[in-house]
This record gives sequence, structure tokens and C-alpha cells, in this order.
Amino acid sequence: MRRTSILLAATCVACAEHDNPSPPDQFAAPGCDGAASGSLVLSPELPPRREATAIPASLVALSPDSLLTVDGKSAGVSLYLRNGPSPVPIAAPEPLYVLARVREEVLAAGAGTIYRVRPDLKTVEALTDVPLRTGSIISLAGDESALWVSTGSSSSSSAELLGSSWDSPHLWARRRLAGPVRLEALGNGRVAAATIAAPHRLSIFDTALRLREALTPPARRRMLVRAPAAAFTQALVLLDCGRLLHVVADLRSDRRLLHLYSLEGRAALRRSRTVEAPFGFAHSLPQRQELLGVWHGPGWWEAVWMQWSWKPEQ
Repeated sequence: MRRTSILLAATCVACAEHDNPSPPDQFAAPGCDGAASGSLVLSPELPPRREATAIPASLVALSPDSLLTVDGKSAGVSLYLRNGPSPVPIAAPEPLYVLARVREEVLAAGAGTIYRVRPDLKTVEALTDVPLRTGSIISLAGDESALWVSTGSSSSSSAELLGSSWDSPHLWARRRLAGPVRLEALGNGRVAAATIAAPHRLSIFDTALRLREALTPPARRRMLVRAPAAAFTQALVLLDCGRLLHVVADLRSDRRLLHLYSLEGRAALRRSRTVEAPFGFAHSLPQRQELLGVWHGPGWWEAVWMQWSWKPEQ
């Protein structure tokens, strides 16, 4: 493992209101006091490079030493170990496009079916079918009470949010949306949904798909003025201390617009910051304060681990 200077000399004060980062040894801010009044700090680290013809369509971490990927083309899941020479294949009934950590499990989505991935048994088991009306499954999320799926199509604005309880996984409620969204479960029967296309509205729904809150974060003119379609919601990532990170990426560059939300009480946007981050954000392990992403180039890709901390305001 090696420390890499991807962002601002190996650290990124991702949501600060100033531009001068402090030395790395000042970044530790234990507990949630720093999160309430401070800035999010990301410190990227890279494991060994993986040879590949394409980056994963989706990836999730089982632990800091292992992760699962799907490519959207082959019928299976690949299990990568940090020191393993090659991935361990896990066969699936069809190509899989989306992976998500749900409760203590990993779920995957195919064309219209949700699967449970069992890395310990090297199996993929069908969980439930999703009654699609348009497009395909774009994102999925779940908590202790419900499972949510977003659907849509790149060729139209038709999109839906579907929800099902674990008690009745074959019964789905549905709600039409203005456009495709990415999802992140917030716990306590709530799910966040961010529109992929501008203006990147963030909405919070409950298990009955009722809209509870909605916010529209500010745009960055230099990202949207010439080609609005080039800026898209790349990820929603739940952090600790009641914080949610909303990542908007610019396809024309390595630029990322990071919005930091507070979910305590009513949802509120705390800070926004544009950074140069040449990798994709995926998901987090809040208990370990670690975030997973992917960095890639011609014929290779690397998982990017980002440890976060909260830097108090000076």
C-alpha cells in the first residue's frame, strides 16, 4: 500500500470554506463534534493495480482487504483479495450491473431481478423480481425495514422509484420520478435519492415512497454552462455522524463537486466544494470511516480507499 498525492498533496479538504489545508497530523478529529462544525477531510490510499480491459460497472467492499465487482457483461461476480494474484469468479444466472451493501449483505441487480451475493459460499441467489415498466435498474439500496430500487433509461427521462418491505419482498410500491436517480439508504426507513442529471435535486423518501424532504444544491457555473449533460450525480455516500456526501462529476475533466449534507433533524446542506479528483466514488464503510472508489487508466484499474476525518474549524 502506498500514500498517493491525488488530492491536494495527499489530502483533500473536501468541503472546507477555505483553500489552505493543514498538515495531515492535524486532521484527526475524534467523535462527532468535528463533524458538526468542521470540514470533511479525505486521505486516499491505493492498493496494487489490477490489469483489466474495462473498469468495473459497480463495486462494493466486504472489508478493507476484499471487494466484489461486476462488469455488466459477464454472468458473474468477481471477488478480489488485496494480496490475491487474481479474482475469484462467482457465477450468476445473468450479467449483473449494480452492487450494493444492504444490511450485512451484498445485493446485486440484473436486468430485472435482485440477487443476494454469498461470497462465503461462492454463490449468487435470486431474491426477488422487480416489475419494471421502463428502462432498467440503475440503483438499489436498503435498510433494516425496506428495499428501494430506482429505474430509468438513458434514452428518455422516464424513471421510477420502487419500494418493498422485507416482509413482502414480492410486493412493490412505485412512484414516478422526473428523472433517473442514485440511491443511498439512510436508516430508519428513509432513502436519499439524487437526480443523475442537473440540477441534481436531493430528495428523501420513506418506506411508503412519500416525499419527506427535498433540496437542490447550488451548481457550479463552470461545470454546467457549456454542457449541462456532462455533469452528473456519481454517488451518494453515507458517512458517520449524520452526514451524507453527494458527488457530482464532470465527464470532461477530473473535477468533482462535493456537497456535504447534515441529516440530523431536517436535512440541510452544510458545505459545497469543487475538487480535482481523478477517480469515481462508490460507497462507504461508516463504522471504519472508510470510503471506496475506483481509479483507472488504459488497461488497468485500482480500488481507491479514502479514510475520512473531521477537521475542526479554526
